[in-house]
Amino acid sequence: MAVARVRMFDRHGTGLGELEGELGTVSWRLNQVGKATLAVAKTDPKATATMLHLYNRALIEFDNGLPDWGGVVVTPQKWSRDRIELTILDGGELLHYRMTDHGRYFEGSAAGYIFQRLIEEANALAETGLEVDSVWLGGVGRYKDYHYDDLLDAIEVLAEQTGYDFAIRPVFEAGTLSWKASWYEERGEDRPNVVLIEGHNCEVTQLEEQGPVINHWAGVGEGSTWTEKPKTELQDTTSQNLYGLHQKARVFPGVVNLNTLEKNVAALLAESKALTPRLEIQAVNVAPAAFAAYDVGDRVRVQLHTYGFHGNGFGYDQAVRVLAREFDPKSGQCTLVVEESEFS
Repeated sequence: MAVARVRMFDRHGTGLGELEGELGTVSWRLNQVGKATLAVAKTDPKATATMLHLYNRALIEFDNGLPDWGGVVVTPQKWSRDRIELTILDGGELLHYRMTDHGRYFEGSAAGYIFQRLIEEANALAETGLEVDSVWLGGVGRYKDYHYDDLLDAIEVLAEQTGYDFAIRPVFEAGTLSWKASWYEERGEDRPNVVLIEGHNCEVTQLEEQGPVINHWAGVGEGSTWTEKPKTELQDTTSQNLYGLHQKARVFPGVVNLNTLEKNVAALLAESKALTPRLEIQAVNVAPAAFAAYDVGDRVRVQLHTYGFHGNGFGYDQAVRVLAREFDPKSGQCTLVVEESEFS
């Protein structure tokens, strides 16, 4: 069973010492905030107001190949007769307590530039605890405006609308904990030699066909009147021939440029024009898919013999992308959420 070391830091990232306790599940999520819990005995001499202070930082280091996990102590903090349970959200939560300026407009800017500037402007007001690292500056120019928007929400929505990815990773150097923020055209790598095999290093707890299929999208942007609002429609005839015509519309607040709107609707269509199998898998730290061999965002291979259709029987051998994983120290297993994909 894996052993995890938990280091605690104040809100400036200065080390306070190690903390022992019962570590709950620890999660990593693509373009979303992960979570961990830690229960500490009241009899522990380190269970002090200083060590367990709200908004302290925590670094969890594993010896089984999982990457370091860093987060912020938030509410709820649960007290029982014998122990105190901390709720810790990963470094993305540092942005949740900050907001954009009002009347902040971007005109024809790359999504990566918007990501970078929003964080830099927040740091100029007061340090967030994270700094911008690598940023992909490609893609179509975007027209966005912000008015006291929650900074984390703004970045998550930007990733969702554009189809690009971001990551916020902990950095432990010279006794200090901080985070680096990166923006990607796509996070992760193709790892075809990493294979999750049913009955060997994984078991499936769920395989679900994600839907509904939508193959005709109408998108509407923002404007003071219906005439001024940008509007577009996109459809996929191949999908319509297979499933029939399935229509839906979506409003995109803050989108005032037609080109940006078209890119957003195109991303929606690409995601919804076909059924997307999504699996939940219990994985163990065994080759050819040891924990250290892959990360969130990577594409790996899944081989199953009792799930999916293959000819007249069952079988599944497909590339999938890892969308989330959650480690349980008690079982030593990772729960993976993966979605069918293709190696590039």
